Amino acid sequence: MYRYSSTEDFNGKIYLHCESFPVKRRTEKGVWIDIGFREKFILSRAKKKWAYPTKEEALHNFIMRKVREVEIIYWRRCHARRAYFEALEIVKNKKDYEQLTELWMHK
Repeated sequence: MYRYSSTEDFNGKIYLHCESFPVKRRTEKGVWIDIGFREKFILSRAKKKWAYPTKEEALHNFIMRKVREVEIIYWRRCHARRAYFEALEIVKNKKDYEQLTELWMHK
């Protein structure tokens, strides 16, 4: 069974890794794989699996995981920006805006 992951070095370069996990035993429902410190069960009929029988399927799953991760980060960023600007509007409407800003700058 295979699973792709990624790491980043100190220069910002991304490296993809394809890990191979030996199948320990098979059952009617799936397989048990050895992930180093314990065994993990992979359900055969599941749409999303932790590991896949081929490298091609594992790479496709990795790409889909990254697409979803980018979507989640995008929406979290949008929410954070809206909340930030909403908070700035509240603070700007207060008389003590500069006093609050000075306090925030020292933290």
